[in-house]
Amino acid sequence: MAPFFLSQYLSQYKNVWYSAYLPLVSSWSFDNTGAQYNVSRVINPDSSFNLEAYKAYSPLFISASFAMYYGLSFASITAALAHVFLYHRKKIAIQARRPLSEQPDIHARLMSVYKEVPDWWYLTIFCLCPKFLLQSGKG
Repeated sequence: MAPFFLSQYLSQYKNVWYSAYLPLVSSWSFDNTGAQYNVSRVINPDSSFNLEAYKAYSPLFISASFAMYYGLSFASITAALAHVFLYHRKKIAIQARRPLSEQPDIHARLMSVYKEVPDWWYLTIFCLCPKFLLQSGKG
């Protein structure tokens, strides 16, 4: 934990990514004047990205702590997947090849008392989720 905080303060002090002009800890994005980034200035009315307006307005700046949190989030996901692959891939491969009736683990035995979910439930959810996603984007 200490190396993380030390690197955060050092990056602020050394002005990495122009972070000396921004708050040390913030989840907001900023423009080149240090004000909160106005996203509506760089998008078209149809919500597509406008490159010319972006170049005229400002690049996006984020605080050093937010950049590190963001990077560490991706690193932790990658590390978790690499760990599972390196240390548990054989167990996962063995379990994946076995039919459900042969699985001796406690979870399979406990779940065997319940009826199996019909396939049409999965198909319904698969069709409805993108619809709700698109509806929520329209705002």
